[in-house]
Parts: sequence; structure tokens; C-alpha cells
Amino acid sequence: MALFTRWIRWIVLAFTTLLLIGSFGVAGATERHPSPPTPATVELERTYHLQRQQLASLNTLLIRAEHRGVEVAALIERAKAAGKNTASLEQALATYREKIHAARVAWQTAADILKTHAGFSDAGRVTNADQARATVKSARSALEQSYLTLSGAAEILAKALAGFSTK
Repeated sequence: MALFTRWIRWIVLAFTTLLLIGSFGVAGATERHPSPPTPATVELERTYHLQRQQLASLNTLLIRAEHRGVEVAALIERAKAAGKNTASLEQALATYREKIHAARVAWQTAADILKTHAGFSDAGRVTNADQARATVKSARSALEQSYLTLSGAAEILAKALAGFSTK
């Protein structure tokens, strides 16, 4: 009977060990071979990568806008030296710079959202679809706000420059 009990213990121990090793192997295989992406996750990933490109492009536009403000300030100084009335252009430049600052703040919000990339892996793959949807929605909103503010600023300055050059 004692020999029989030892064999049973040994078999149960061996079976339990094999079962545990097998379950870890299945779990490891699942992690290494994720399920194929769905059309929704592919679209989220595409949108995420596109928004990162838009962020870079918008940054370039903001840098150019900031340089344009410096150029207009120099124009104002030259016009003042020539004795021209620059009050309307100075007001437009002040408004322009305020809007550029607001556009930069919105851009930074988008940059922070995309840097945090909730719902996405570091490689830009969807890890949580709900969080990924919220990320691209928030980033879209901030990018749009930044772009529209920047466009409005450019329009204000362009009108002021057009009116100034005819005086």
C-alpha cells in the first residue's frame, strides 16, 4: 500500500508539473502571436500615425508664423522711422501674436496627448481600442483648434498688411 501511495503522489506531482508547464507555454504563445488586427484597429493606428505627421507639419507652420511676426515687427520699425502711422498694423501684430500663442498652446496639448499615446503601444499599435479612440479624438480636437487659430491669425495679419501697404 505504501508503494502504491508513493506512485500516486509521484504521478500527481508529475501531472501537475506538466499541466503548469503547458499552461505557461500556451500563455506565452498567446502573447507572442496576437490576434490579427481588425479594420477598426488598423484605422486607429493609421489615424494615430497621420496625427503624428500632422503635429510635425503644424509645428513647422507655427515656427514660420513666429518668424513672420518678427519680420512684421521689423517692417513696423522701418515704417515708424519713415514717419508712417503704424497703429493699425501694430494692433494686428499684437492680435496675431496672441493667436499664435493660443495655437501653440493647442499644439502642445496635441503633442502631450500623442506623446502619452493612451491605448497605443510605443510602436503605435492599438493595445486598448477604447483608449485609442479617445486619444485620436482628443488629439484631433487639439490639432484642429491649433490649425484654425493659426489660420485665423494669418488672415488677420494678411488683411492688416494689405491695408497698410496701400496707405
